[in-house]
Amino acid sequence: MKTGTLAALAGAAVVVGGVAWLVAGRDPAGGPAVVAGAGEPLLPALRRGDGEVAIGTVAVRAGNQTSTVRLKDGVWGVVEKGGYPAKEEMVRTAVRALAGLTIMEPKTSRPEMYAKIGVQDPGDAPAEEGAEGPVSVTVSDPQGKQLAAVILGTQRYGPPPQVFARRVGETQSWLAEARAGQVNVPREPLGWVDRQVLNIGRQRVKSVILTHPDGESVMVSRGSTAQTNFAVSGVPEGRELTSSAAGDQLGGWASYVTLEDVAPVDRADLTEEGGAEPGATATFTMFDGLVVVAETMTVDGKMWARFEALVDESVRPAPPAEGEPPAEPTLSSLDDVRKEAEELNKKLAGWAFQIPEYKAGTLRTRLEDLLKPAAEPEPAPVAGEAGESAVPAELGEAAEGGQVPEPAEAGEPAEAGAGAAGGE
Repeated sequence: MKTGTLAALAGAAVVVGGVAWLVAGRDPAGGPAVVAGAGEPLLPALRRGDGEVAIGTVAVRAGNQTSTVRLKDGVWGVVEKGGYPAKEEMVRTAVRALAGLTIMEPKTSRPEMYAKIGVQDPGDAPAEEGAEGPVSVTVSDPQGKQLAAVILGTQRYGPPPQVFARRVGETQSWLAEARAGQVNVPREPLGWVDRQVLNIGRQRVKSVILTHPDGESVMVSRGSTAQTNFAVSGVPEGRELTSSAAGDQLGGWASYVTLEDVAPVDRADLTEEGGAEPGATATFTMFDGLVVVAETMTVDGKMWARFEALVDESVRPAPPAEGEPPAEPTLSSLDDVRKEAEELNKKLAGWAFQIPEYKAGTLRTRLEDLLKPAAEPEPAPVAGEAGESAVPAELGEAAEGGQVPEPAEAGEPAEAGAGAAGGE
C-alpha cells in the first residue's frame, strides 16, 4: 500500500471517528498509536507557568453529602462546620493532585455507561459493583470564579496512579494519570480537620476535680510525678476502692481526646435555652501550672464539651535551695506553659466538641463508681438457729395452760401430747 493511501486512510479515520483525537490515530509513517490531547492537563486552569494558581474554595459532593473548604483571613475553614479550621496541607495536596491530572486516553461518552467507571453525577445511581462512587470537585478562585469542576470516578492505584474522570458539563470521560500523586479529597466535612482536640500526657497531671451539676465532686490526685496511681479523695469509712488504679482513668482523661463533631460554641442547640442539659465540669491541673477546664453538656444523648486553658503558678513546686536538685526536674518552664495555654485557647476557644462515648463516660463518673459494693448488713437471727433455745410448740401451749410435764426418768416414756393421743 502506498504512503499516500495510508495518509488518506488516516484522514478518513478522523472523519469516521467523529473527531479522531477523541479516539485514537496512528502515525502515517507506521509509528505507535497517538491520542490527540494525550499528555495535556485535564484541568488546565489549575496550572500556571509562574507558580500556583490562587485558590479560594474547594467544594466536594459525594452522594447527598457536601463538604466545602474556604480560605478566609489566611485560614482554611470547613464551611459546613462553621468555619472550623481545615488542615491546610491537606487542601494544598488535594489541589496539587487535581492540577497534576494528565489525560492518558478517552473513555466512554455514553451516560448509560458512566456507572461502570464511576463518573456519573454523584446524585445519580450508585456506581456498579467494583467501581467507587463518584465524587464531584469544584475549585474556585478567591473571588468565587470557577476554575475547574470535575467528577472523579474509580481510581487505579498504580504505579502510576490513575483515575477515571469527567469534566462537569461534558459527556466525554477520560482516563487520567495522577502525576502529582493520588487524588484524595474528603467526602465528608470532618475529613478535612485534625480530629485531635487535646493530648496532655497523664505523667503531667497533678489532679482532676470532676464537679457534677448536683454538687457532688470526685477528686483524684498524685503527690508527685513519681507516683504511679492517682489517689481518690473522700472514700467513706469502711469502703474500699475497686482497685489501686480506680482513679487512673479519670486522671489520664486529657490524653488523646478526639472529636466526633464540632460546632461554634454559640450554636443554638448547645445552649441551655436551646435544650442542652448541663453536665459535669472537669478541672485538670498539671504539676507545671497548666490548668485545662472542660465544661460539658448533653445534647440528644451526646456529650459536648468546651475547653479553656489557664495558668496557675501556685501549684508549681518552690524553687530548690541552692545546691539542691529540683523537686520535679522534668517540668516545663513557666514561659513555655504560658505559651502552651495561649496556643490551646487559640485552637479551642469559641468551639464545642462532641466527645466520643468511651471518653464521655469517664466524665460521668461518680465516687460510688470507684468503690467496691458496700457490705450487706447481717440478717436478724431466726428462731431455732444456733445459740437460741427452741421450745416445742406443744410445750409452749402446755406452759400457757399452767401444765408443764415433768422430765421423764431414764427408760420411761415421756408424757407427750402425741403419746396421749396415740393411747386414746
